[in-house]
Amino acid sequence: MNGVWTHLHFIYEQEMDPRVFQQQAREGALRDYLLSSLTKLPELWGDFILLTCHRVLPRLSTKFLERFVRNIGSDKEKQRQRMPYLMRYLSLAGEDPEIMHRELVDEAIWREQAKELRKYLKAPFRNC
Repeated sequence: MNGVWTHLHFIYEQEMDPRVFQQQAREGALRDYLLSSLTKLPELWGDFILLTCHRVLPRLSTKFLERFVRNIGSDKEKQRQRMPYLMRYLSLAGEDPEIMHRELVDEAIWREQAKELRKYLKAPFRNC
């Protein structure tokens, strides 16, 4: 589990929160790694790892999770069978508009901060 989490966190940073001197992962790398990792974990651990990701990794939103579950089952019933706790959580989150609103605000703040940081990093070097 520790190895899965370490690699997952590494890919998350590369794809969703890249740093200045860090390689950037291709879009979908995190999703693909999560899908391949789920086959290596005991059945209900997938729920646990995804809910932990949502709680710990700030840009992994309920919107990401809703798109992700489409990869684990073609309909809601198959998704519920495969990941009952995650599907229950998404159902409850969908009933609370404040969660989506907060995630949208957080994403807008992150994008604005990234934009400001890019301006700073592109500024010409000045002698101090």
